[in-house]
Amino acid sequence: MESSKGAGLYRKMRKIQDRVDGVLEKLAVAMLALLVLTIVFQVLYRFVIVRFVAFSFPFTEELARYLMMWFTYLILGVCFKEGMHASVTIVSAALPKRGKLILYGFIRAGMLAFLGVALVMGVRITGRSWLYTTPTLQLPMAVLYAAVVVGAVLMALQILLEMYAVFTGLEEPFTTENRGNS
Repeated sequence: MESSKGAGLYRKMRKIQDRVDGVLEKLAVAMLALLVLTIVFQVLYRFVIVRFVAFSFPFTEELARYLMMWFTYLILGVCFKEGMHASVTIVSAALPKRGKLILYGFIRAGMLAFLGVALVMGVRITGRSWLYTTPTLQLPMAVLYAAVVVGAVLMALQILLEMYAVFTGLEEPFTTENRGNS
């Protein structure tokens, strides 16, 4: 009975997470397209357009840098879920089921600890940087540093959802690592 409740809760949480991931993927594609257009424009301007006009576009390099940073942090959790991060599975593949579960818990606890530190430090830095602005776009630096906070939260949510599934027996440990190999 408990496992069916756990499975129902997991399916609901996974459905919500999948919707959030869908929005994040669309946003990431839009950001990546804008990033590519910005870089192409920057290259064209430096080598072609500059010969015909006398003004510059200093914001393109900064915009590309910030788009890349936000893109990376927004898509971290989705990449984790899909098994796209690098992983070494030689140890986990050789362990029996109980050993895998212990190793899995240890590794995921370490990941959550790291993300917790990133989150705390990201919040601190973001909070302190509202008065400072970026050189050319004049955005508050907090907008840039907030990417770390958002990325840490999104990835932690993915890890917690996966851990719930593993520790309730709905999934096997290290299934995300195996998804990336197929």
